[in-house]
Amino acid sequence: MPRGITATNGRRRRSDRNFGEIRIRVSVRTTALLRRAASLENRELADFVLSCASRHAEAALLDQNLFELSPEAHVRFLHLLDNPPEPGKAVRRRYDRKAPWSA
Repeated sequence: MPRGITATNGRRRRSDRNFGEIRIRVSVRTTALLRRAASLENRELADFVLSCASRHAEAALLDQNLFELSPEAHVRFLHLLDNPPEPGKAVRRRYDRKAPWSA
């Protein structure tokens, strides 16, 4: 069994005190889809679902960038967004280069 999942008739083992539990209802079709995907990766269903959900959660959190600026820095930041500098020579060379897949 995957770590954190026990077969103790609903009672928790001492080793599982650091684990929580998530219970969800899933349609038969979704269950079949998840089992098939887990099988392709040679993984247990719970491990597969937890891994996928964790990766998605991390991506969602990483997508939310928060940074704090002083009032002066905030004004400068907004100015740069509204008036970006002209690209330099190095950037122009990169723009002029053909992509490897279109060569």
